[in-house]
Amino acid sequence: MRMQSCVVLALVGLAASTSGVFATGPDQQRLPWRPGLDGNGKYSRLNSVVQVSTNTGLGTGTVIGTRQVGNDHWLCVLTADHVVRGSNNIQVSFGDNGAIGTFGGADSWHIQRGQDDMAVVAVRLNAAPAGLPGVTAAQFAGRLSFPSFISGLNSPSDVFGETFTQAGYGGYGNWDTRPNGPVEVRPGIRTTTASIAIPGDPNNRRYFPHIDNNKRFQNNRVERSRQILQRVDPNDPTSAIIYNYTAIEFDLDVPQAAGLLAGEGISYAGDSGGPYFYNSLTTQFVGAMARPDGVWPDGTARPVPDWAAGDMQLLDDVLFAVHTFGNTIPGGGGNVAPNGSTFFNPVWTSFGGGVPLTPARVAWIQDWCSRIPAPGTAILLGVGCLLGVKRRRLNA
Repeated sequence: MRMQSCVVLALVGLAASTSGVFATGPDQQRLPWRPGLDGNGKYSRLNSVVQVSTNTGLGTGTVIGTRQVGNDHWLCVLTADHVVRGSNNIQVSFGDNGAIGTFGGADSWHIQRGQDDMAVVAVRLNAAPAGLPGVTAAQFAGRLSFPSFISGLNSPSDVFGETFTQAGYGGYGNWDTRPNGPVEVRPGIRTTTASIAIPGDPNNRRYFPHIDNNKRFQNNRVERSRQILQRVDPNDPTSAIIYNYTAIEFDLDVPQAAGLLAGEGISYAGDSGGPYFYNSLTTQFVGAMARPDGVWPDGTARPVPDWAAGDMQLLDDVLFAVHTFGNTIPGGGGNVAPNGSTFFNPVWTSFGGGVPLTPARVAWIQDWCSRIPAPGTAILLGVGCLLGVKRRRLNA
């Protein structure tokens, strides 16, 4: 559903904090700010994927609407609840390293939906974008372009097999094509090229996680669903429930077995709250890198044992899930050395997932976005100004 269709009324419409879950890679698959305006005078939809920073950590979000109240312009941002949970100061940054601008602060607010790991955040656009000389805050708000929402996703199985693009500001990895060996040196993606050898075990190498505040992307495919249940005290089955929802999940596929997608990756710390997009193919220049064979997102065979540098396909419309979790470090987050480095990241058993946007969730998001700048003070969006978007597959 397109919120920007309601500009006259109000709206113009994961991952994780560094302590918990996991963002995209490889390093070369970057999504820098796209300066060009389209035929309607709008910025690229991909520019609306922002870094979310709080007093407790970092994550990713998607600006899905704007609203003007007096002389103020407010942003409606969709993210994972655990990215902003407990925070009293939320900011969002556009472009790599916030080069376009960072907005928000103590007057931001957020709200969780039930027991979903999903939240709507209101952020005031309290200055002109520093990286766009001559562009006012009002002009910036008017030029932002937003993804559509999925319609008719009544069950996670409705998107099983769907190819998607995940964007985010988390850590990154590069392909490691060394022969099979100990878990820590199998082919796959590792967190960085910097590593240390453990004394007495030179083959058991650990890699430093790295978050550099640059936006990246990866392509993947929805494989299955998983029930997520998290309590305040995971060791006490009677403690309060924080999250309880059915997530959709994806894998890092073994190239020889399943056919790795062109641009396939996995998530790392810092990407929670980021979007899953399908529909509307676009391209992004990606620098040279070593990587296994694969296919394009539309299924076309594309052997790329080495990516020689060029335009890689990705998707940039129809938001159908919010990234919330991953297991990128084999065996879980406990595999951390005393110096803070981590094991190889990941092997072919790595997975990630997020909250699927059912009609009920989409309606809730639209409701709370319409309450900006403060809950209960704004006129709710009229249903008649929302445009439905049918879900269609890549080959449609």
